[in-house]
Amino acid sequence: MSTSASRQYNFVDDKNAAIPPTASRVDAELDNCITKLNQKVIISASAPSSPIAGMFWLDSSNKVLKQYRNSEWVLMGPVHYGASAPSTMQFGDVWIDSSGSEAILKVRNKANGAWLEVATVASPAQGDVLYRDASAWANLAAGTAGMFLKTLGAAANPAWAYAPIFKIGADDRNETTASGTQAVTGTGFTPRFVFFFGANPTSQRHFFGMSDGTSQVSIYTFDSTQYMNHTVAACIRTNEATNYNTATLTSFDANGFTLTWVKTGSPTGTMRFMWLAIQ
Repeated sequence: MSTSASRQYNFVDDKNAAIPPTASRVDAELDNCITKLNQKVIISASAPSSPIAGMFWLDSSNKVLKQYRNSEWVLMGPVHYGASAPSTMQFGDVWIDSSGSEAILKVRNKANGAWLEVATVASPAQGDVLYRDASAWANLAAGTAGMFLKTLGAAANPAWAYAPIFKIGADDRNETTASGTQAVTGTGFTPRFVFFFGANPTSQRHFFGMSDGTSQVSIYTFDSTQYMNHTVAACIRTNEATNYNTATLTSFDANGFTLTWVKTGSPTGTMRFMWLAIQ
């Protein structure tokens, strides 16, 4: 590749050899000079006057590099910042949209026909899930251990939900035992709802009950005529009218639940109760 000096010497040699310069050679040399000038970076605090397409300007006031394209100075990087989209853009350009309460990062698509929003969330944490709401990207905080992500359809946001996991078990309660708590274990998870059913072979009374940890309800045989009664104060109610035990579910635990028993009178026998725990 020849240098500017060598090309000048070539022109001198041509003159000494009586070879006239041709128009095509002069045009080529002028085009080359213009190209070289355009490749130079102009450093100044204000925009150069009479710019031409492709010219570079290092804005020393803001410490940014710009190029003159389509009659405007375009920030190179290229990163645009502002409340409205830049009027001149190309594939791969980046625009920080400051029009909303939070700045949104956008990238020009391959066809140069639209801005694609880059998903961003505030204060992300491990286990969070990114999803699209009605108008923007949103962050769904991590759910409780054991939950799964449930879609609610095209017009709604996803949500965490529990899988329908259940466990069946059985336990005994000596009806002569004093009032107190009984820890039932073996579910393998923290339940959210428990069904109870069972009987006392001695008194030949049976019952059915349930609890969600807040509400308690049970149906039970009340007397020797097998009269049925109910209560909303306990999930287990056994034996007869004056001698009986009641139980309320007072906590859901990591591997089961806790029953709080209250004995009234002098009930006898051992009650066998089955349970169905649901997560």
